[in-house]
Amino acid sequence: MSHGLARVLNLSLVLIALASLALVLAGCGGGSNAGSNGEATTPAPDGEVEANAALRVEDVSVAAGDQEAWFTVWRTDVERKAILRYATADGSAVAGTDYQTVQGALEFAAGESAKHVVVKLLGKPEERVDFSLVLADQEGTEQAVGRARIVPLLGEAAFDPNWADTGAFSNANSCAACHTANGQVMTHAGQDVSPPDMWKHSMMGQSLTDPYFQAALAEETHVFPHLAGKIEDTCLTCHAPMGRTHAHQTGVGLDSDGHYRLETALQQMHAREGVSCTACHQIRDDGKLGTAASFTGQYSLGTGEIYGPYPEPRAGAMQNRTQYTPVYSPHMRDSAMCATCHTLFTPVIDIATLQPTGKSFPEQTPYLEWRNSVYGPGRSAERSCQACHMAEPHDGYATQIATRPDGGTIANLPVRSPFHAHTFTGGNAHTLELLKAYRDVLGIADSTTEAGFEAAIARTRDLLAKETADLEIGIIGTDDDGRLAIPVTITNRTGHKLPTAYPSRRVWLHLEVTDRDGQLVFESGRPDAAGRLSVDADHLHPQCLAPKKDAPVAGCYEPHHEVIEDPAQVAIYESVLGDVNGNITYVLLHAAEYLKDNRIPPRGFDRSAVPADGTTGIFGRAAHDPDFNQDSTGEGSGTDTVHYRVETGDAQGPFTVQARLLYQAVRPTFVEALHADDPRVDRYKHMVQKIPPSVEELAETQAVY
Repeated sequence: MSHGLARVLNLSLVLIALASLALVLAGCGGGSNAGSNGEATTPAPDGEVEANAALRVEDVSVAAGDQEAWFTVWRTDVERKAILRYATADGSAVAGTDYQTVQGALEFAAGESAKHVVVKLLGKPEERVDFSLVLADQEGTEQAVGRARIVPLLGEAAFDPNWADTGAFSNANSCAACHTANGQVMTHAGQDVSPPDMWKHSMMGQSLTDPYFQAALAEETHVFPHLAGKIEDTCLTCHAPMGRTHAHQTGVGLDSDGHYRLETALQQMHAREGVSCTACHQIRDDGKLGTAASFTGQYSLGTGEIYGPYPEPRAGAMQNRTQYTPVYSPHMRDSAMCATCHTLFTPVIDIATLQPTGKSFPEQTPYLEWRNSVYGPGRSAERSCQACHMAEPHDGYATQIATRPDGGTIANLPVRSPFHAHTFTGGNAHTLELLKAYRDVLGIADSTTEAGFEAAIARTRDLLAKETADLEIGIIGTDDDGRLAIPVTITNRTGHKLPTAYPSRRVWLHLEVTDRDGQLVFESGRPDAAGRLSVDADHLHPQCLAPKKDAPVAGCYEPHHEVIEDPAQVAIYESVLGDVNGNITYVLLHAAEYLKDNRIPPRGFDRSAVPADGTTGIFGRAAHDPDFNQDSTGEGSGTDTVHYRVETGDAQGPFTVQARLLYQAVRPTFVEALHADDPRVDRYKHMVQKIPPSVEELAETQAVY
């Protein structure tokens, strides 16, 4: 036994002796007992571990130089009062040098599920150190230990946007010289709508800088160190396309196995510029776009040609000032362009052998979902990815698309329409918030502005609030047991599943019923200040988050609900990854199947059009829900209805029902499942603790009964 662990165990025995009340303490309340397949609602059978605990202390990551570390203690048995004793214990961090010792008691009132313990930090250690907060009840039946890591915050060198031409690529500033607004050209309502500023404050412009991407990549290479080169090379195909393409074209900058690596990319300015102008606009139509041969970053680059969406381009200025010739190609307006990097299949790695099984897993497929919708090619409401995510400043907006290098307007230059603004607006306001707050740390303070990111965040939230979903409360009545019967219908307004793309995302319903006096009668799905739901406590159990599981684990996610009659149940729409053994996993390369995929399909989605291998299918209970993507007209409604049954007891009506549809780009389990001993994981966890994943409201409605 290590000396540090012995200290922790000894201290917990002391705390047990000190405790004055018998407690039943738990993590954050209300989790379901859903099994790994999302179907079980009874206790786990013999041989299956139940992922819950009576007490939970969350680990924390703080930056060296921070003033305090905040530990969060959760319990689920909130019906009674409780007292919990706590004290700090040294790890590699030393009390009096790195932190100030604390000990005491937490008093929980009935109904309270969470409290904080604040520890003052001292000094600024140059290496990562840690200490613990130990808790115990009087009987010793429940104990918990949370660890605080004090980490030097990894900083990146400053990005230089004026890097010299590198092979087939030029920097975005060279494009901006003639494609920037001047108050008349590429200007709308007095605002600059030209490509450069909007692009560089988008997730496309920061695709390599993205701190979550770097942390997730570090986690995958930590789990599969023997495949690290292949993993990084594959991921950088889309996150650093200019760096990776140039390295493979020239053979310079590859490791001994021929792989392009993250540390190399982070030292190269053309890689750090992300998905830039001369990356996208050199992707040519090779006849494979929109087919499996182009998915997972299998794009084909032209040689010295810049493809644009407008016929008869004026070539002289670009040829004189750059290494490129502009060429008209209508594929620039085609969704198949986006599909190259936004249709991603990952190899399935076996848990036991840590080797590829030869199968692949559809990690994200928004393009294929779009094709099977009313917005797809040749369908009734056909609309491209670009039409939504690069929306025109207004319908019919037209402008010249170039100016003189001195900013002057060019006489007789054609006016172009439609003009797609290079906002690349998506659903990830949270990462944009991190990019804005940590510009210095990430090395982009000189090349971006707070105002630029604030505008990008505002555009993201505007899209989410106005273009994503509708919410309707149907006719309220009472059932045979006298309970309020409340149907709530969600309608997906997007051209893909809701939510879509990277599997960290979730959407859920928050329903609240109050009586005539405004007193709460029923509530399901309220997030706390950190974006946590009551069910997250069980889902955050270490056995659920472990990269490798020795036995099946139950209770790790919320099943799909057709009917909700208990406040502990929450209607959550998400994808849940399963490994080759059918266990939940957060390791992308362990993913072999979807244990649950009840993300709401787009309108027009037809299950008979889903490929035989199940790609883009519906999995778990939702596959058998009679009103999931179905209404009186048949399949393809793009809707789901949740039927709430609410006991009102002695409460008096009229009852007010408020429903909100909420969204989160990164759910807590995906953060806590990052286990790698890596500074990029430390950095991201620190950022998230300072700025928790935001909860965005997609729709809201209310009714009175």
